[in-house]
Amino acid sequence: YNSQYVELMQKGWKGSEDEYNIENLNYEQQYNIIKSGQDYFKEQMKIILELNNSDSIRLPICYNEIGGRITETTRDAMQSLGFKMYFDMFFEDDRIPVDSTSNFDVIQYGLSFTKTGEAGPEQEFRNPKNIFAELNTFGRQDLPQTFIGDILVVPIWAHQQDFEDSDTLN
Repeated sequence: YNSQYVELMQKGWKGSEDEYNIENLNYEQQYNIIKSGQDYFKEQMKIILELNNSDSIRLPICYNEIGGRITETTRDAMQSLGFKMYFDMFFEDDRIPVDSTSNFDVIQYGLSFTKTGEAGPEQEFRNPKNIFAELNTFGRQDLPQTFIGDILVVPIWAHQQDFEDSDTLN
């Protein structure tokens, strides 16, 4: 949490039906769901860090919506709450990719460590040579891509549950 090299990401909040369908809600409803997650984070960090108040809690600046389906309304709600980036995969069907703004990055693409892109200890990992080969030739014409200078930003997906041993979980 205190490392200058690690940035936490808020991944949704409770996983309610409204949250899974956040893209269908109005701005105020989306704002309240995302804000509730921030408030919960503050309270939990207050306990973990043994603080008297949550004023000094540094909130994550990156957001990941459960279900990965956002709209410009969702982006605007995140941005108004102080988030600087949205990071998740884009799921085509009845949605279009969401563009970044001048002070909010939207990244809806990446590469996975697992062959299916799914998370979990039952997933088979990809060969590192294949990951690097795909990384070196990565390009998406169907989605806006993020660049820092002339360098394409390509997130590589690794999930905690990819590394868990399901037999030892409680």
